[in-house]
Formats: sequence, C-alpha cells, structure tokens
Amino acid sequence: MKMCSKQFYVTTPLIESVKLGEIVNYPVLLKYENCQPIGSYKIRGISCLISQKYNDGARHFITASSGNAGLAVAYCARGLDVPATILIPNCSPKCIIDQITRLKGKVIIFGNDWNEANAEALRIASKDGLTYITPFDDPLIWTGISSVVDELKQQLDVEPSCVVVSVGGGGFLAGILQGLKKNNWSNVPLVAVETIGAASLNACVISGNHVTLPKVETIDRKSVV
Repeated sequence: MKMCSKQFYVTTPLIESVKLGEIVNYPVLLKYENCQPIGSYKIRGISCLISQKYNDGARHFITASSGNAGLAVAYCARGLDVPATILIPNCSPKCIIDQITRLKGKVIIFGNDWNEANAEALRIASKDGLTYITPFDDPLIWTGISSVVDELKQQLDVEPSCVVVSVGGGGFLAGILQGLKKNNWSNVPLVAVETIGAASLNACVISGNHVTLPKVETIDRKSVV
C-alpha cells in the first residue's frame, strides 16, 4: 500500500508589527499563517489527520466547510491524488467554491449553515463509505496545529510573555495549548479571542455548559441561522 510521508504545510515567518506594538506599548510579533499554501493554518491540522487516514487505507475524503477547512482537505487530497468531496453551506462566498474546484475538489452546496452541511457530509460518508474529516474536533488536528508552537520555539530567543489566538471551532486553540505544553511553555498566558456574533466559547464559559448559539452573525456571514 502506498504511504504518505509528505508535509503539506510550510514554516511561516514571525514578524514584528510596529503599529500594533505602538498601540499596546509592547513588542508584538505576528505568525504569518496566511503564507500557507491555502492561506490559513488549517492545512497543518487537516494534513496531519488526512495523512494518517491515508496511511490507514482511506482513499476518498469528505468534509463540511464554509471556507479554509474545505480548501485544506481539497489541497491535501490533490497532493495524494485521491478525490475529496466538500459540503458547502449556501451562505459561502463564491470565491471559496471556485478555489476548492480549482483544487479538483467536488463541491456540494447544502444547507443554510455549517451544521446542516456537516450533517449531510456525515450521512454521505456513512452511506458511501467515504472518510469524514472533521475541521477541528480530532486529536490529530490539534497535533498538526501544535507545530505552530514548535516553530515559535525555534524562532524566538526567549519565552513569549503571552500568546493570543483566535477561536472558531476550537481546534486552533486546542492545538496551541498542546504545543505550549509539548514545548514546556505551559506557564505562558494564552488569550483566546472570538468574533462578536459568534462567541460560542465565551457563552460556554459563562454558562458552565455546552451552548449552541441561536444564530451566527459576523462580518462575512451576516444573520446565518
């Protein structure tokens, strides 16, 4: 059986932002994950998961995504010369659909939001025997994302005083936490930042339980129910 040993992501630069530093009166360094082949960090975690599934025998991947996760699955599948099916909610921008198609991914537009598209992806995976790839909820996703901190360890001369991360589904946050622990930086404070209108983690922390937001309303996805 053919095995995958390819690394799909690249080491990204760490560059000081003078402007942000002036605002907070402290040096601010930015990790430029937009330099990844698909333009986001998603390639790190998803490539780790897909590579393992491929080595276990998977030869057709399926996921649900409104953007970067779908691009990552399509990119990795193309690199492995296997098909990928991406379920896209109808609120997704056309440019994402075009990019996935350019990467030879099969796009199915389904549902009004990610939850509906994901449910359909799981149904198709079960019916047709395809391998489902979660965008964020798998330990291998977190392991792949932890490589960000591995790189920071090599790029920094000193331990960071704070790490700031964005939160959507939580995979990036989990991966960075794993990376901090792996690199003996567990004492480094971590600040998780969410988008107003999609702050599910904040809602869960406040309630002390899992919370489902009634709707998501952000800059690029207004009033998605």
